[in-house]
Amino acid sequence: MRTKSPWWIVFGSALGLIVGNGPIMQFTFGVLLKPISEEFRWDRATVSSAIVIGLCMTGVMTPVVGAAVDRWGVRPIALPSIILFSLAVASVSLVPDSVPLFIALYAVMGIFAAGQTPLIYAKSISANFDARRGLALGIAMAGVGLGAALVPQFAQAITTNFGWRTAYVGLGLLTFALAFPAVALFLREPGPTTASAISHAVELVGLTGREAIQTWGSGFSLLLSLSSRQPRTAR
Repeated sequence: MRTKSPWWIVFGSALGLIVGNGPIMQFTFGVLLKPISEEFRWDRATVSSAIVIGLCMTGVMTPVVGAAVDRWGVRPIALPSIILFSLAVASVSLVPDSVPLFIALYAVMGIFAAGQTPLIYAKSISANFDARRGLALGIAMAGVGLGAALVPQFAQAITTNFGWRTAYVGLGLLTFALAFPAVALFLREPGPTTASAISHAVELVGLTGREAIQTWGSGFSLLLSLSSRQPRTAR
């Protein structure tokens, strides 16, 4: 599906960010902390260490994801990340009575969560908006707030009726159901960079990019030289 209006990118971004790394991994943890602690009889500090490790892994991996997006594009990085993040969230439902394994699963979740941060969506929006870029980013980031308000309620409802293990499965399915179509259908790849576009335009008028820069630099130096001269005093 190819969308002509760039505002569809904003819609897709807001939809995907409802189930971003924050709403899914961080904001639901408070809902799931109590039933997990009660079932395994782990103290809350021990359980909470899992989310700390997970968020640290997301922080470490986010620059890596950013570099990968610059090199290969938005969709080739975002779509596999969404699938793996969804599976990582759902896999917590299978955790046995093992604190190290529980923490390890959250670490893996944090790694793949880096591909479901606002970075992915901001990259696509920034490349397709100019005059209203701030407005577009603001509307898209509202998805994070919606997710923070709605996703914990979703997790609480499933936990109350079916248990915390089913809640993790539900969160994984919800992430995939919203984020994967949002990226696949609505996000566009960034177009040529501004520098590339300028270089191409210069070449059309008979100069290479290096020649244009040298010409501009010589003219700028001449202007500085002229401006630094003191005017002669009239006799």
